[in-house]
Amino acid sequence: MHVKTDSSSTIPVSITLGFARIGSDEDNASYSGIRHSNGTRNPFWLANRDKPVADNSGEGPGCVRWNAGPACKRSNRDKYELLSGYFDYKFPITVDDNASLSISDCMDRCWKNCSCVGIDSRGENYAYYTGCILFHGSFTADPSGRSAGPYVIKKQTNPSGLDIKDRRWLWILAAVGTVLIMVLAGILMYLRRRRLREKFHNNTTNDIYELENDGNKDESRRELLDWKKRFEIIEEIAQGLLYHHKYSDRG
Repeated sequence: MHVKTDSSSTIPVSITLGFARIGSDEDNASYSGIRHSNGTRNPFWLANRDKPVADNSGEGPGCVRWNAGPACKRSNRDKYELLSGYFDYKFPITVDDNASLSISDCMDRCWKNCSCVGIDSRGENYAYYTGCILFHGSFTADPSGRSAGPYVIKKQTNPSGLDIKDRRWLWILAAVGTVLIMVLAGILMYLRRRRLREKFHNNTTNDIYELENDGNKDESRRELLDWKKRFEIIEEIAQGLLYHHKYSDRG
C-alpha cells in the first residue's frame, strides 16, 4: 500500500506498508511494517517486534507441526466439541487471565494437560474472549441448549469400543490363530496316516509269517511220507478202481 503526502510537508512523499525481512540470511524474520518508497529495504516502523509474521531461523521449514502431545497419549480420534452444559466446580480449575492468550492457546494448554477435560469458550476475560479457564472435573450436558457452551474434549470411539490400533492387533491375532490351527490340523493328519501305515505294515508282516509257517508244516508232512507208503496208497487206489469197474459192468 502506497501513501502519498503533501509536497510541503516534511514527511516523505511516499511510504509503503508491507513485509520486511530483518536479520542476516541465516537468521531472518518477516515483519509487517512501514518503509520509505525510495527503494530502501529497512522499515522505519514495525507492527510487532516481538512476534514476527514468519520466522525463518532454525533448520525447520518454518511451520512446525503440532505433534508434542501430552504424556497420557490422547487418542487421534479425540477432539474438541462445543457443547451446552457446565462443569462441576467442586473439582479444581486452572485460571490464567493473560490477555494475550486466545481460545486456541487455551485449547493447546488443555490438550497437553492429561487431567484437563475442557475449557471455557469465553475465556477468563469475557469481554475480550481472552485468558484461559481449564476444567478438570466432570461435565454435565444441558439438553435445553441454553447454557453457555464450553469446549469439551470428547473421546471418540467406534461402535465396537476398539480404536484403530486395537483393531489392527485383533486382525493380527486372528490371522496368527488361523495359521496355528491349520498347522495343528496338518500335524494331526500326518500322525493319523503314519499310524495307519504302521498298522498295515504290521498286519502284512504277520500274514507273511503265517504263510511261511504253513509252508514249513507241508515240508514236514511230505518228509513223513516215504516211497513205500506212497506205493501202498497207489495200489489201494488201483484195486478200488478195478473193483468198481468189475461190478459196475455186471449191473
